[in-house]
Amino acid sequence: MRVLVRTSLIAAVGLALIPTGSACEGEGEGEGEGEGEGEGEGEGEGPCGGLTTAGECDGNVVRYCDVDAEGNEAVFSYSCDEPPFPAGVALCQVAVPSFGVDCVLPAGTDCLLDQQGELFVGFCAGTGAACVMEAGGVARCHDAVGTCSRDDEGTCNAEVFLRKCNGAVGPSTTDGQPFSVDCALFGAACAVDLGCLSAPGAPCTVGLTACGTSAADAVDCPTSGVCPSSGEGEGEGEGEGEGEGEGEGEGE
Repeated sequence: MRVLVRTSLIAAVGLALIPTGSACEGEGEGEGEGEGEGEGEGEGEGPCGGLTTAGECDGNVVRYCDVDAEGNEAVFSYSCDEPPFPAGVALCQVAVPSFGVDCVLPAGTDCLLDQQGELFVGFCAGTGAACVMEAGGVARCHDAVGTCSRDDEGTCNAEVFLRKCNGAVGPSTTDGQPFSVDCALFGAACAVDLGCLSAPGAPCTVGLTACGTSAADAVDCPTSGVCPSSGEGEGEGEGEGEGEGEGEGEGE
C-alpha cells in the first residue's frame, strides 16, 4: 500500500520520478567484477541498497525505493521546498511511523495541497496532529487530533466525518493521521460512509456537503448552494403527466 501511496502522490502533484541509481553498472566487464556484483546483490545491495519504501531524508529531500514503469526497483526523490509544498515551510521527517518519511507541515498551515487542480492531503507535524477541514472550506494542520486506522474511514464521531486516514499502510496500523470534517460547521449532519448531509431546502457547500436525508436520496450540492426541497421534482412530474392524459381523453 505504501508504494501505491508514494506513486499516486507524485503523479498527483506532477513531480518527476527520477531514478538515482542502477544495479547494472559494470556488468560483464570482467569475471572478478561480475562475481563481486553478484555477491553484493544477493546480500541486498541492489539498486536501492538498504533504502526501503519508508524512505529517508537527504536534507529536505525525500528519497525512497519504489518500482519503476518497467517493474525494476529504483530510488526516487522529491524536494519539500518545491511546489506543491510551500518553500521553507514543509520539512522532510518521519510523517507516520508505519509509513515513513515525507514532507511534513507545521500546525496552522494549509494541508489540502493543490497542484494544477489535483488535490491531496499533506502530513502534519506533531503528536496526534492531523489535517482538519475548517469553516470556510480551508483545511489546516491541528495538534492533538488523534490517530486512526483504515477501518475508521467513513465513520462519524458525533458530527465529525473521517474522510481519510492519511498514511495508514494497512488494516492493522493505527497511527494514521485522520483527515476529518466537522459537518456541524457547515450546518450539516454526519452520515456514515457518506459524509456531511444538508437537509432538503437548506444551504449546502459545493464539494463538502451533499443534500438529502440518507444515502438513498442523497444528491450533490448544486451550484446554487441550496439543496432542492423534498419531493420538488416528483410534484412537477406528476402534475404534468395527469394534465396531459385528461385532456386527450375528453377530446376523443
